[in-house]
Amino acid sequence: MARLISMISIFLFSAMAQATNAPPRIMGYYPFWVNTPLAQIPFERINQLNYAFAKLDADGNISPGEAAFDLNKATMLADGQLLLGNYAVLQAMKRAHPQLKAVIAIGGWHNSAHFSDVAADPALRRAFALSVLAFTERYGFDGVEINWHFPGFGGKKSNSQRKDDGKNLALLLRAIQREKAQRPLIVGLSLGPLPQQIAALPLHELMPLIDYAVLQVGDFTGAWSPITGHKSPLYAPPTALSIDTALKQLQQNGAELSKISLLLPTQGMSFIGVAAAQLGQPHHGASFGTWDNPNTGATGMIGQNEMAAIIQQGGFSSHWDELSQAETFYSARLQQWISIETQRSLRGKLGYAERAGLAGMALWDLSSDASSGSLLQAIEWHYFPLQALLHDAQEAWPRYASWAFALLGVLLATLLFMGAGLLLRHRRERAWVEHAQSLNTLPTNLLALQHSSQTIVLHADNADLIAQAQAVLDASASLARQLSPLLDAPDEAITAVLSPAPDDPATYVPLSSAADNPDTYVPLNPATSMPLSPAAQRLHN
Repeated sequence: MARLISMISIFLFSAMAQATNAPPRIMGYYPFWVNTPLAQIPFERINQLNYAFAKLDADGNISPGEAAFDLNKATMLADGQLLLGNYAVLQAMKRAHPQLKAVIAIGGWHNSAHFSDVAADPALRRAFALSVLAFTERYGFDGVEINWHFPGFGGKKSNSQRKDDGKNLALLLRAIQREKAQRPLIVGLSLGPLPQQIAALPLHELMPLIDYAVLQVGDFTGAWSPITGHKSPLYAPPTALSIDTALKQLQQNGAELSKISLLLPTQGMSFIGVAAAQLGQPHHGASFGTWDNPNTGATGMIGQNEMAAIIQQGGFSSHWDELSQAETFYSARLQQWISIETQRSLRGKLGYAERAGLAGMALWDLSSDASSGSLLQAIEWHYFPLQALLHDAQEAWPRYASWAFALLGVLLATLLFMGAGLLLRHRRERAWVEHAQSLNTLPTNLLALQHSSQTIVLHADNADLIAQAQAVLDASASLARQLSPLLDAPDEAITAVLSPAPDDPATYVPLSSAADNPDTYVPLNPATSMPLSPAAQRLHN
């Protein structure tokens, strides 16, 4: 069952790819440090997995972000195959899901220190481009994403940074384009949402050099924020930041919206010490999040599964912001305030993305999504509803297999019973047809036998021959009397199958008339089984 659904979903992805030049991108990020095993990610629902992150060193070379996870971590697949490292697992997942593309994201918040220096130096740019090709070929990646945090503005204070970062980024991408002529390679770019980050980029130059871009729209509010606010608002008041304001600035600066996907957060932000449910409230800091402990400290990051458990426990009220198209949750008893992406807010963003002509949606990150009723599931339903239905059935099958098999057994038994009944009916009708056909040949045969016997009786000179012919004549007359009820009143089923049309002249003279009234016997034409004409009767006699 699962294999069948997988084959169908692969066909649907292929059909969509052939139907359009650029099918919607459904991308998911997987950071190497998360607890969820890579093999448990629902790869069937995405068409691109962005693995985060690889490191960039000062010489322009790329290396795995963490060898312990990327190359050495042992994973046992469902088929019993033992693999070492997430890179190897990802290649196995690509083989199992032919629609899947794997992209290595380079950089991120903690690994962007050398981007500015590498991009500014022609020799380092070429070294970087060659390293991209070697790295992706060695580990089986289909592409690379430049996840520079951030060219020209923002990022960690320890990062190198220049005013010309935007122009140098274009040169870095051109170096990749020159080298990638050796083999196909997906090239992606991560974009910051702040006005200064967008202004620092020569988007007219960058867009022709990339296949896609993701706009980071999941951190408008975080632990650093002095007041509560939406983590990923679609709209905002004129003086505030939002997805809409970032996209409009990108478009004004020359970005192709058809190459941009929104990078939405699966994680929520939780604050404590909040006195009211309204936006803009001061707080006492972030609460302990889903993955926090005393060593890491409180980050306030809440995963979708934990949020579902919080709502189920009760005590939190939901608050919908019509302007921002965003949802928050508040507990007056705990004085806890949470902003998180929900199914309702996601619907608004999906509709917006479609109206704006965006490339698709991306999620950071897949390990924080819900086990059931996930954001990824909703995204797939929006772009590929039939495919999503098949995947939902595939997920539900193990839970309902027992009663489904019982129901299937009942249906099969019913079908077999109905089939047997139809077969028996067919055989019975066939027997009736054969029986009727045999009966319909009797009149002609018996009449021919009577005619021959009567001729011998009337015209033969040999007494023994006349006696034998008379015996045959008497026997045929007796048989005619016994068959007369069947021939004069045939079985209804036979009549229904073989009865002639009302105006059909192919009737016969009852056999009893020849046997009981030999003086009025009318001979038949053997070719047509019809009574002979008077002239023919005279010649016959």
